[in-house]
Amino acid sequence: MGDFREVLLCNIVCNGRHYTPSWAPGHPMADMVRGNRFLINGVKVPAGVGSIYTAYRLFSKEIVDELGGQGDEIRFSSVKSCPKPGGKQINSQIIVGLHPFTSLKWREWPLARWCQLAEHIIASGWRVCIFTSADRQVEAEEIRFRNGGAPALVCVPFWKLGNEIEKVQLFVGMDSLGVHLASLKGVKTVMINGPTVPNMWLPEDGVGVWNSGGCDKYPCMNTPSCLGKKDEVACIRVISVDEVFAKMKEILNVRATQERVILDQTAR
Repeated sequence: MGDFREVLLCNIVCNGRHYTPSWAPGHPMADMVRGNRFLINGVKVPAGVGSIYTAYRLFSKEIVDELGGQGDEIRFSSVKSCPKPGGKQINSQIIVGLHPFTSLKWREWPLARWCQLAEHIIASGWRVCIFTSADRQVEAEEIRFRNGGAPALVCVPFWKLGNEIEKVQLFVGMDSLGVHLASLKGVKTVMINGPTVPNMWLPEDGVGVWNSGGCDKYPCMNTPSCLGKKDEVACIRVISVDEVFAKMKEILNVRATQERVILDQTAR
């Protein structure tokens, strides 16, 4: 990321050149990453490149070009093609993955909203899988309990997580590992954005939900001054279940249309 500690460590342990992004003045990452302004050999990322996915595509392309390759087709997300006739996704029940947790608990959407979202999903005839780590399993179980035990629980080691995510057709989560891994695996995503620049961390093929909540410091880039106050993390708490569910239906309606087209073509 360009943090001075990373640069220092890599310069000590690496025999060759250490590649790291150097965020141009005016880019949101320039103020977030410590020591960024002192980089000498960093790969420049222009201030106008808002998406992290785009920034790292440019960053990686320059590395590949310098090493004598061609980096024109570098991507950091994989979009699944339309479901194939006879495949397991045709006419099968939709499975929606939910990942309610992040490394910063204050940045999470309220658990009660996740419970309500799971209820909406089940009422629509879709299945729910809740993705959790062992240390958050009690909270994940609360979502199951409030929905009659219907949601399945997925709690696996990190190295198995990708395989489990591939089994769902839609993945909903915060700006955290789950959403980005789902995008990498070709699963459509809905990301509930917190106090960072809208679209900055959004997967390229994903849909985002965000709201300033009326905060005059939005986006604070994960340096909140509102914690412990009446309007604590309003930018997240103001997001409604209906907003998130509407984004989900947009994606799943497109998927259903694609399947109908394939089935029509197969029937001819």
